[in-house]
Amino acid sequence: MQLPKRDPKHVTETKSFKVFSRNIPDNWIIREVSERDYGIDCYIELVDKNDQVTGELISIQLKGIRTIKWTKSDYYTFTGIKISTTNYWMKFPTPVFICLVDVDSEEVFFTPVKSTVRKNFYSYIKQDDFSYKVHKKNSLSLL
Repeated sequence: MQLPKRDPKHVTETKSFKVFSRNIPDNWIIREVSERDYGIDCYIELVDKNDQVTGELISIQLKGIRTIKWTKSDYYTFTGIKISTTNYWMKFPTPVFICLVDVDSEEVFFTPVKSTVRKNFYSYIKQDDFSYKVHKKNSLSLL
């Protein structure tokens, strides 16, 4: 009897969320969203070092990769995000971070959307292809 097979991309997505959850500080609060089709996978409510809930939120877009292939300068260029998605993130009232999850090493690296757009504004205003550099030094494990 044949049964449906789970798409390997879906397995990577599920694993990336689990890895992300294990890599953030234990006192941060994950606020999951039910609709993930538009570029936000979850919100994080930050809790300070005195365990006070701050009300400060950040938006997270997770991107899972089996193994990140870093350049010699220790960055990875993430391409393939639609310019419409970047435009959407730029309108968000909360800071948006792309979190690149290496599912094999179980490490998470991040890049802020708005500062990336500001640094590469001339490329952004073309409203064509836009890519994000994720630097190895921006590891969640270093927070």
